[in-house]
Order: sequence, then C-alpha cells, then structure tokens
Amino acid sequence: MNLRRCLVLVLSLWSLFLMGTEPIPVRSVILIHQGKVQITAPDTAASQTLGVWVRQCLSTLEALWQTKIPFQPDLPLEIRVNERGEKVELLESWRDGVLRQRIEIPHSPDRQDSLAMADALTRALTHRALLAATSGQWVEAPDWWVRGHSLHLLNGGTTAALKEWSDVSEGKWLPPDQWILQPPVEPVSLQIRAQELLFCRWVRHQKKGEEGWKWLAGWKADRALFHLQDLCGAASLREVHIHWALWRAADRDARLSEYRLEQGVLDELEDRARVHPALMGVNGLPERYRPLDLDQLVDSIHLEGVEEMLTKWNLRLQPLAFRQSDDVHLVVKHYLDAGLALGHAAGSSGRKRQQNLERFEQSFLQARKTHHALLLGMNPAQIQEMP
Repeated sequence: MNLRRCLVLVLSLWSLFLMGTEPIPVRSVILIHQGKVQITAPDTAASQTLGVWVRQCLSTLEALWQTKIPFQPDLPLEIRVNERGEKVELLESWRDGVLRQRIEIPHSPDRQDSLAMADALTRALTHRALLAATSGQWVEAPDWWVRGHSLHLLNGGTTAALKEWSDVSEGKWLPPDQWILQPPVEPVSLQIRAQELLFCRWVRHQKKGEEGWKWLAGWKADRALFHLQDLCGAASLREVHIHWALWRAADRDARLSEYRLEQGVLDELEDRARVHPALMGVNGLPERYRPLDLDQLVDSIHLEGVEEMLTKWNLRLQPLAFRQSDDVHLVVKHYLDAGLALGHAAGSSGRKRQQNLERFEQSFLQARKTHHALLLGMNPAQIQEMP
C-alpha cells in the first residue's frame, strides 16, 4: 500500500512539473569521422546536416593539403550549435600536449555566418596539421592561409571568388608582396579572398607535403618578403614577381577547367583564336609579328610552315574546352574545325583546296558568331537566329 501511494505521489508531482515548466530542450549529439568530430545540435536533422557538411570539408581540405589531418584519441573536435549565440566562435586550448577545440555557431546562420564557419573549421584543422609538423609547437595559422582555403568549403565559393575578380583580367592579379603586407579591411572582400586563394594554390605547388607545413609554420608577417623569396628560391623581389607571373600563366588552363570559368574561357579565346606567325615559325608574312585572325591567312596558306603552325594553334585551343558547358564546347569545336580545314587547304591544291577553304569559311563564321553571341550573354536559341 505504501508503495502504491508513493507511485501515485510521484506521478502527480511529475504532472504538475510538466504543466508548470517549459519543456526541456532535446539535444542531438553525433560522432563522425570515426569519432574524431562531435556535433551537438538542437535536433537530429540539424546535427546530421552539419555532419554531412563537416565530412565534405574534411575530405576537401585533406585532398588540397595532401595530408591526413591528425586527431588525438578520445579528444574530438567539438562543433556545437549555440541557440543563444550571435556569432561563430572558435575556442581553442593547447596545454600539456592536449588540444581542445570547440566551434560554436548560431542556431540559424546567415551567409556571413557560413563563411565564418568555414574560416573557423579551416583554422582549427590547420592548427592540427601545424602541431603535427612542428612536433607540438603551437603556431597561429596566418589569416591569408585560412581565407585562401575556406572558400573551398562553400558550395560554389571558389568559383564565385574567381568570377568576381575576373580571372581573365591578368592585370588584376597583384604580386603577393603588394597585398600580403597590408591587413585587409573587415569584412574581407571576395576580391581579396580570390587573391589569397590563388596565392595558396601557388604555395601548395611550390611546397608540398611536410616541407609545405614547415614553411607555413615558420611564417612571420614581419619577414614576409624573406618567406616569399624562400618559397620560390628567388634571390630578389623582382625574381619573385617573375616566378609568380610564370606560374600563373602555366596554371591558367588548369584553373579555367577546374573551376569551370566559362567567361574566362570565352575571353581567353579572344587571344588564342588568333595565330602568331613569327612565334610559330612562319616568317614569310609581311605582318608576321602581330597576331592575326585565321581569315587573314587565307591568301598566305602556300607559305612554308603554315600547316605546322595551324597544328600548333589547334593544340593551344583544345584545353579550353575541358569541363566546360556544351556552348563553350561548340565554340571551340567550330574554331578547331576551321583551323583543321585551313590546314588541309594549305596541304592540298586545286579543287581539294577550294573545298577545304569553303569548309574553313563556314566553320570560322560559325565560330565567330557563336563566340561573340556568348560574350554578349545570349543563349543558344538566340545564337541560331543571328544572321
């Protein structure tokens, strides 16, 4: 009887408690990446969504850095949704060989919060890699390194930055020493982040693996010019500028295809669609030292070296179609067909030459018409209606 009375009393008190108080918030806690990252969110959907993004971020950065990000056993990186928080915060402690990291994010992050989340995660993971490279010496990650990689963690962030800064306008890409010594104005613009993104790409190209992390660990802002010279083995700042310009030009096709910069490809075609006779071994033309459109070569296809020059020209154009849209593929195809037909005309005679020249004129006209229409932002249907 006493047990029954106690049970009734407990149930009565519990009912009063439920009626008189707000519900206790439910929290969802999950572990991902083999228990190396712990995510705490208000509900399961939120924690799982955040978990998918963090997994993708880890894979992206490990691929870019060509390294496995180290984690200590039973000490996961914590990512917590703070329902009362107003901004993204990275809290870190490195003491007695123990690293504790927690990223706190607002309940409903906006676009700026998303960028701050990417920055915080990039910084936290960079610190882990630096600790491994320096055998436990704490080194602060440079801001330019963090911002230069965090855009890779946002959907379309990298492409947006490069488009914003107009990848094809080479004069806009400043040598690193001309911006890295000046702290950017907050909030950091997409244009500055694009500069930092490209510089980080150069760093990864110059210093790979453990050598790259040791170089980064030694970075001191007040010795930036020394570090830049060391990065590319330059004896002077002028040589740094030369190395930077040469690498940027060599990396250009890779950037255009990797980030699918359609506008960049269309603008690049403005230059590559022309031939440079003197640079390609043809010396009989009176204007051989300036770039020429293909149709300006028709009367000179009998000259020695024209056929070989057109073969080289075709090879310069082919990479521009890699990983691009169908419209860009069509433009490049028309140009390549025109170059091939003109090359065949140069190697033939009589009626065969005339047929190849007719093919050339048709393909070249289509190439120019489609190219210019896309530069104006017209869609394929409008291109077909052009005279």
